[in-house]
Order: sequence, then C-alpha cells, then structure tokens
Amino acid sequence: MRIGIKYGSAVAVTAAAVLLAAACGASGKGASAASSGNGHSAAGLTDDQVESLLLTDKDQPGYYFDASLDVKQTTDSPALVTAGGSECQSFRDAENALSTKYGTTVYAMRVLTENSGADMIQDAVMVMPSTEKASALMSDLTAGLKGCKAFTETQQNQPVPITLTAISQMVGPDHVGYTTSSGTQGDTLVTATYVVRVGPAVVSIMEADIAKYAVPLPQASATLVRLSDVQVGRLKSAEGVS
Repeated sequence: MRIGIKYGSAVAVTAAAVLLAAACGASGKGASAASSGNGHSAAGLTDDQVESLLLTDKDQPGYYFDASLDVKQTTDSPALVTAGGSECQSFRDAENALSTKYGTTVYAMRVLTENSGADMIQDAVMVMPSTEKASALMSDLTAGLKGCKAFTETQQNQPVPITLTAISQMVGPDHVGYTTSSGTQGDTLVTATYVVRVGPAVVSIMEADIAKYAVPLPQASATLVRLSDVQVGRLKSAEGVS
C-alpha cells in the first residue's frame, strides 16, 4: 500500500481522485517552526499515541473523517520513478518516509474529506529514532525540490507524469512546501504539501483537489500552515516540549 506523506504517490493520487469522484500567501514561518530536538522525547511515542494527536473535523470545520481508515505502518514498497532521474527518486523516497534509510518507527496518517467531497486534506506524522534521521529526510526533500521538476511513475500499469514545484515562501530551515500536478482518471489532480520537522518527528499536511475545483494557492498555503501549527503544537504538548 502506498498512501504516504504526500501528494501524489501512486495510491495517494488515485485515492484522492476516488474520494473526489465519489462525492461528486502564507509565510510558512508560524508556530510550525521546528524545534531543535534538544530534550525532545517524541522518539518514544507509540503509533496509538501519535494517532490520538492527529487532526480531526474540529480542527477543520466542514470536513469529516473516518478513524477506521487511519493508516499506521512502518514499512512500505517504494514508488519507482520511471523517468526523472535519481534526484526525483530520492525525493519520492523521502516523501514516503518509510524507507529504511530513515528508520521510521511510527507512521500515522488520517484523511479529512470536505463535506461536499470536492477536497481532501491528508495529515501524517512520522517519528524517526533521532533528530539526525528526521533532518536527513528534510534535507532529501529540499534537495529533491531543487533538482527534480518533473517525473513519471506507473500507476495501474499506466505511466503518469507528475510536475513538482517548490512554494518559495514556504521553504526554509526544517520546513518545506511544494505543489504537484498530475493527470489521473481523466482529471488533473493538484496538491499542495507542507512538511515540518519537530525534533525527531516530521509532520506533513497535504491538500488535494481536482484542478477545476482547486483552492487558490495563497488560501491553500494559509490552511496548510495553520493546520501544521495545530499538529506540531499538539505533538510538542504531548511530550512536554515548549
């Protein structure tokens, strides 16, 4: 199964499209700024504890979720980039976060779906054994954004081209934002993702939409940063980190 920290993994793209079809200027420097990890005990959290911290419909009015569909896992099959090069593959591996390279110990993900079905938000929290491992993931994401602008993956035995663009105002130390665009099931799926490191943990908030219904980027960015602030704050509070 491939639903990851993300926008547009092979299953994330398809799952978003299915959800949508079935129902039919932010600075990026808020409270989400990553902690240094000094004294941070997030590495000791269990998957159930992390799941209990995930966003709910109370955090995003007008959306609903089904906790029985939450994903908790620590292994996954990597998405293979068939065109785009090694930098794109490295980006996708980091985006997945379940590569053995990072030693991820906890991965919990929830999807919030707009009541109208025209939009979905994916909230994922990944915990690594050390701040260094989480920092390595962030470094790979940032490097990938610099060197990878487009790549192709095979989805349901069909090649799917995906474009990747950094959101410049959301890129900085230990936080990074980007958008993707891909064709799936006859529509163009667009996503905006904001990823933040907090100690040995990484928080990823992704908003996905069919292009013709897409929320304007400044508004989407503001939503991502706000929800990230909530998720990061909840993670810190659970571990007594200021």
